[in-house]
Amino acid sequence: MKTWNTVLRLFTALFLVLFPLGSCAPAGNHDNSPTPPFSLALKDAGNSYSPFIAPSLKGSGWKLSSGVPIDSNDSVRSTPFGIIVMLNTYYPLDVSSKSADTRTTKILCLDPANGSLRWARILEPASSEIGRSDTGTAQDLFRRDSSPGNPGPVVTSPNGHHLAIMVKPYLVSGSSSDMSDQRMRIVVIDTETGDATRTFEVSGLVLGQVLTNDSLVVETSQHFYPAGTGTLNVFSLTEAQAEPTSFRTDRWLVGATSDSLLVSSQDLRRYGRLPTTLTRISISGEELGTVAGVTAVRDGSWVFRYRDPEAANAAIKAGSKDVLPRELFNIDSGAAFDITGLDVVSADLSTGPGFLLRRFVPDDNDKQKSSYVPVSWLPATPDSRELRTDAVAWFDEGDYKKQEGRYIMRTVRMGEKPG
Repeated sequence: MKTWNTVLRLFTALFLVLFPLGSCAPAGNHDNSPTPPFSLALKDAGNSYSPFIAPSLKGSGWKLSSGVPIDSNDSVRSTPFGIIVMLNTYYPLDVSSKSADTRTTKILCLDPANGSLRWARILEPASSEIGRSDTGTAQDLFRRDSSPGNPGPVVTSPNGHHLAIMVKPYLVSGSSSDMSDQRMRIVVIDTETGDATRTFEVSGLVLGQVLTNDSLVVETSQHFYPAGTGTLNVFSLTEAQAEPTSFRTDRWLVGATSDSLLVSSQDLRRYGRLPTTLTRISISGEELGTVAGVTAVRDGSWVFRYRDPEAANAAIKAGSKDVLPRELFNIDSGAAFDITGLDVVSADLSTGPGFLLRRFVPDDNDKQKSSYVPVSWLPATPDSRELRTDAVAWFDEGDYKKQEGRYIMRTVRMGEKPG
């Protein structure tokens, strides 16, 4: 009997090694997940911690030059409380420090009026999704197969008060190829103070994430697509003790409004797709309506769409080069602006995210010098009701290969050709 008990114990131990319990953890379940191989920390770096030299005035704007080389894979978001720059660097930002400072993401909030620093945070470990570094997980493969910047490693809420950053995926069982063994850490930051609102963890491959004004929603799957195993995980930003909720979906999570989600049968992040119909759902999964003819989703509940989706589909499939009627449409307010024949650029404005509408103007003397001339602009907020033609301050990136003029706040005047 003693020999039999010994064999039974050995068999049980072998079973637990071969079939780890961690691989069965459901998406969004914190309690069943093992301790990650790194600790997540968001540190206050003070008001003087910056890689930039003091801003220099340039006409009615300003420019920032960096004191150290900066990684080109950065992320910029304009909010009501300032311009937020997130970057990874392989050099110490605090040049007086003797310690290595290479495994962190720097999050800096700049005053749009003069470029001065409002607050600074250091995120440990560095976000692999911003820096697009390899982690040995399925998330790397998905990121490489998606369009640049997706599946949204950094997103902001429609009101601009919150910002979510995917930090780093890891595997609970070493080199496992099972997507259920992957975890992703996400931190949500208050854009006014720079403080962490909440931190979260989800299981499985992350297909995308969005913020409503009071919730973070992350789509996960056991495949590289949502059909069959797609799950929407909902985390409250207002109730710190609230447990996450989740529900199944076979559609892609492509955007959000102030209080609802936008899902699509097509992955809008891939190029060359035909116009599609978005379904608007609540954070509990209830269908609220549809929006047809959509080609892209932007901040603040805005979408680009064709006015006549059926005619647009037929023309595109036939290879027609006719200019088709398009509009910039806000799902929350119902406001719509005709953008037929215009180039519309998503812009980081001094007051928050916005759109710059431009018209292609050939040069009378040299066709090679034709350019896009701004004709109007619009704040990307649900309450925007009319296009504006006054001058606007636009935050833009300079040449990432140069430390001089790395970031620029410049004044854009409507009808004026770029210099």
